[in-house]
Amino acid sequence: MNEDFFLAFLAILDHGSFSNAARKIHLTQPAISQRIRNLEDLVGAPLFERAPGRSRPKLTEAGRIIEKEARSSLLRWQATKNEIQALKTLDRGEVTIGGGATAVSFILPPLIAKQLSKHPNLVIRVRESGSAEVVKRVMNGELDFGIITKHRKALPQNLQETALINDQIVAVVSETHPLAQIKTSIEPEALNGEKLVAYESSSAIGEVISNALIRYKVQAQLWTELRSIQSILEIARLTSSIALVSTLSERLWQGMTRLNCPKLELEMQRSLVLIWNRDRSLSTVSKQFISSLSD
Repeated sequence: MNEDFFLAFLAILDHGSFSNAARKIHLTQPAISQRIRNLEDLVGAPLFERAPGRSRPKLTEAGRIIEKEARSSLLRWQATKNEIQALKTLDRGEVTIGGGATAVSFILPPLIAKQLSKHPNLVIRVRESGSAEVVKRVMNGELDFGIITKHRKALPQNLQETALINDQIVAVVSETHPLAQIKTSIEPEALNGEKLVAYESSSAIGEVISNALIRYKVQAQLWTELRSIQSILEIARLTSSIALVSTLSERLWQGMTRLNCPKLELEMQRSLVLIWNRDRSLSTVSKQFISSLSD
């Protein structure tokens, strides 16, 4: 139903005459009369009783039905417009973000906290999974956007990407570990015979680590594979093994020491990129998050 027809109809009822209604909603009297005729044509019945000398408009039975519908319809429409305006101003809205352990644990929390402090009614969902799964979920619309490890293999054409940060993977050990006592740099072969605790080898970051170990022929046992960075560090701390983790996790290294192994570190670097599906319309909330991350 045309909103203007309802507005004209209710203005006549609320202000007592066609002329008063016309002045109130800034129309000429012929224009408001035409809107009522158009509305009557739509419903197929007269809405006002026409009688010479009548001081106030009187509704027909059909008019009383239309009055009820007009008032409720305009209230619903105003509520809808308010909701849309709230989306534009971030007073409400939802976003679902995907990323690996590093992104979920260290990159996203400060940003989410900042957004919620300014817009407390937002609903923000975070889904942790490997890069390949994040790509799949962004493609099918389960995720609004994601953070992944940039891979040599090109992304699907409908995915847009933008560089986020360069991430460094390093070796961390308990302060009581023999290698922790070496204050100078060490060669990759110093890790020979050691037990390593790292990310899942099937993940993109796991592949970066595996390639680095192969590059320098490090004869170490990839002992335990985990997704949780905190768990990787805790197991290394408790078992005197070597944790291979992102430098972004440094605040969790209490009682632990970073080994200085420049050659291996040079190979254990990766680029984290932000991806979204260019074929899908981004919500205002998603655009805001992407802009904040890109900055």
